[in-house]
Amino acid sequence: NKEILLRSMNKTLKSSDWISLTKSNQKVRNRYTAQMAIRLRTKHLKMSSDKSALSFQLTGRMGAQLTPTDNKQEELTFHSQVEREYRFSKKVGYSRQWARKMLSREGRKVVEALWKQMGKMLTAFVVMRRDSSAVLRKMLVAGEPYQQLLATRILGQRKDPKAVKEIIKLLKHKDRRLMFEAISALVKMKEQQAVKPMIELTRGKKPAFLSHLISSLAEIGGQQVEGYLFTLAGAHPTKEIRVVAKNALQELKSRKKPSVSTRQ
Repeated sequence: NKEILLRSMNKTLKSSDWISLTKSNQKVRNRYTAQMAIRLRTKHLKMSSDKSALSFQLTGRMGAQLTPTDNKQEELTFHSQVEREYRFSKKVGYSRQWARKMLSREGRKVVEALWKQMGKMLTAFVVMRRDSSAVLRKMLVAGEPYQQLLATRILGQRKDPKAVKEIIKLLKHKDRRLMFEAISALVKMKEQQAVKPMIELTRGKKPAFLSHLISSLAEIGGQQVEGYLFTLAGAHPTKEIRVVAKNALQELKSRKKPSVSTRQ
């Protein structure tokens, strides 16, 4: 039945030798250390009652971390995903042997697509780290999405004050990866100009995303953030958010208190 076939397909993907991870730990010209991982999975398997038609989705996910040996603070973590839909029509039933051969063939294609996406990002990261902040600021405005993402990451790490306004604009970007990257950069910069736009971004958001924004705002700190967290902790309709806001407020206040050594 289709449940057995689905389990067999997923087991094949987990154990297949053709998913080569020999590249998972390597040095790029002794200047970068790369770590990568691949995961493939089949889902949404549908089979007709006479077992003549079969459809499913093959999803490939890859995560990579590229760390410069000269500055580990500027490491890049990136995730890529490829989804493919498949439909087959056979007069005879589908066997495990057929599934293994088919997945070996199609899985290779998905892995190659993942490597292509990842290679594009990692190559761009290596090149863009050499660029001046002025060049990267231009990419924030006119670059492709992946260039904007990398420029945001690097400029945030450099704490470039001239990039703040353009990074704040990315908080409203439709690409969620870019939006999250902008939040991360502004937190690293402890940028007070970002507080009001980030508070506006919290309106109407689901608890998970709102919790992330609350934590990010608490990292930035300041009187405006403290007042906002105080309001959330006492008046937000969702208990989960009240607790998150209360904890963030306590953490923020604890950072403001002078240490024992400072008082002495």
